[in-house]
Amino acid sequence: MNDKLIGSEKNILFYSDEEGNAKVEVLLKDENVWLSTEALAALFDVKRPAITKHINNIYNDGELEENITCSKMEHMGNNGKQIYNTKYYNLDMVISIGFRVLSL
Repeated sequence: MNDKLIGSEKNILFYSDEEGNAKVEVLLKDENVWLSTEALAALFDVKRPAITKHINNIYNDGELEENITCSKMEHMGNNGKQIYNTKYYNLDMVISIGFRVLSL
């Protein structure tokens, strides 16, 4: 990935590679990295349902705790006319998902 900043909204950053692919949003909060399921899917080049499946399995297996690794955050959409609540996952979850995705 290059360092070209496409856009930003507070602490959410959008990046792309040389071909304009793999747009990933990253939220930096409380000295941690937080990614949405959409960003995780783009990061690992899989579909969103695969990420959701891995997250559910990680919680069901007791590998990580949801109240520690997941945070629901508000963000504005529709040109500032609508508030969305989105789940974001911290770096521990990113690493766990990466291990599962890359070991298949």
